[in-house]
Amino acid sequence: MIIATGLLLSGLFSVQAVLAQDMSSREFFSMDTYMTLQAWGEEAAQALDEAEAEVKRLELLLDAQDENSEVAALNAKGKASVSEDTVYLIRRAQELSWKTDGAFDITVYPLMKAWGFPTREFRIPEQAELEALLPLVDPFLIELSSPNEVAFLRPGMEIELGAIAKGYASQRIMAIFAAHNVQGVVSLGGNVQTLGKKPDGQPFRVGIRMPSPGDEKSGVMWLPADDPDIKAAMDAGLLGVLESSGDAVITSGLYERYFVKDGTLYHHILDPETGCPARSDLVSVTIVCDDGTTADAYATALFVMGREKAEEFWRGNKDFDMILLDAEGHLIITPGLEERFQSPMTCSVVE
Repeated sequence: MIIATGLLLSGLFSVQAVLAQDMSSREFFSMDTYMTLQAWGEEAAQALDEAEAEVKRLELLLDAQDENSEVAALNAKGKASVSEDTVYLIRRAQELSWKTDGAFDITVYPLMKAWGFPTREFRIPEQAELEALLPLVDPFLIELSSPNEVAFLRPGMEIELGAIAKGYASQRIMAIFAAHNVQGVVSLGGNVQTLGKKPDGQPFRVGIRMPSPGDEKSGVMWLPADDPDIKAAMDAGLLGVLESSGDAVITSGLYERYFVKDGTLYHHILDPETGCPARSDLVSVTIVCDDGTTADAYATALFVMGREKAEEFWRGNKDFDMILLDAEGHLIITPGLEERFQSPMTCSVVE
């Protein structure tokens, strides 16, 4: 099965040119994924120090599985006084849920736990168990009040912000880069975001991968600096290459978390209406827009919607671009990417 994930590609500049531009890089593990950051400018090193600290600060607040986090405390007690970051993300999640007609929903966490996805102790819950949990799935039963008070209006509700946390983190990193007047690129697992251009003045190149589930190469890959031919990217197992000079490029697909039982693959992207893995005719969804939080949420929501509704959603909003790959191997893009996306496959363009 063909799927996709964000993949950061190397620049086409020499080592000497990079050094002349005060390049700094950082690699670390956070938010359950391997992260790579690069920045160019006089204050690049300082910007990366602050960026890494910011990501780790957010992880301590937002990780539902960390019993010391704000989100875990809120889930345990049903109400809590939290940080501005947590309130912001809950409010944005409510807005995005309303906008996507419920396809994006942070209150599916009890269902995620029933399937065993947070702990990776996978199981198939009985229908009666799912039906008992579905009444807890409603982001509008979260009450926000001043100052930064959050309360669940139905006992047993829990939230999980993983579907937007990395997008929010990449957006915060871009703000730090801008404050230090540096340009750069970050890869947070399947999330890539860029600011400005490479030192040689060319846009960054972001690759969309197409491995099978479990492929160990679904993370970051750097092309050789002396091999600028896009064919190298295609030979490396990419669906295509996107030029980016200030976008969040975020992918959701079956590759992220899944298990196989009796020959059936069960993935972690749950349909809030059924409590089961979404029966989507899409294999992957890549969203391209200027806001990481929005892109992260849309990537999940459009996967749940399926191809037809995803195309309808784009026509009704057009505040983002997208690359869809369906289960039959059809590649679909929006008009804004026609000049920026290259692929060896035939692309249909949404009208």
